[in-house]
Amino acid sequence: MKKKILNMSIILATVLMLTTPLIGSAQAWGWRCRGGEPETFNVTLVPDAVFYVMNTESKYFPSETDPCLAFFKTPELMTFYEITVGDDVYTLADFDYVGTMFSVVYKPDMTAYAGVFTPGEKVNWRWLYQYDFSAVPGGLEGKIYIYAELKMESGVPTDSKICSLWGTGDFRCTKIRATIDMSAGGAHVGTVTGWPE
Repeated sequence: MKKKILNMSIILATVLMLTTPLIGSAQAWGWRCRGGEPETFNVTLVPDAVFYVMNTESKYFPSETDPCLAFFKTPELMTFYEITVGDDVYTLADFDYVGTMFSVVYKPDMTAYAGVFTPGEKVNWRWLYQYDFSAVPGGLEGKIYIYAELKMESGVPTDSKICSLWGTGDFRCTKIRATIDMSAGGAHVGTVTGWPE
């Protein structure tokens, strides 16, 4: 009987010793990611439109001459990009921007072909991109990955959203929620929590 109690005590002590670091790190992670008060998040950008048109991959259904559906994909190149978080401003001198733009166009107007910006009856644009602050020494460290979507019908925006997917380094706890303002050239307007100092 004493041997069973001793064995159970050893097993219980071992389990507690093995799980204590996990519990401690989970609590620390939760504490670090609480984020604080939301701050304003605004982005002003100017893409290189010629680069978009010249580098667009496209697929048409049922045919290229008379499509009812078109798919476009292009890498992005920004000539100007400025992120404002609260009172802090970051430009392309502070981070590298890497992104890809996709569009699905229902009943595209091929007489107005403009690559990924080809108009149509309905258009759904999607972006996957990242801000890589680690690429520029001396500032913030890490990357933040973002998804954006914009829907249009007959040239009128109907819905948009921007959200951070995940981050690394200083951006592990950063959460961005924004929309796309087409009246301001595609500016991003929203809030962010957990932006590093």
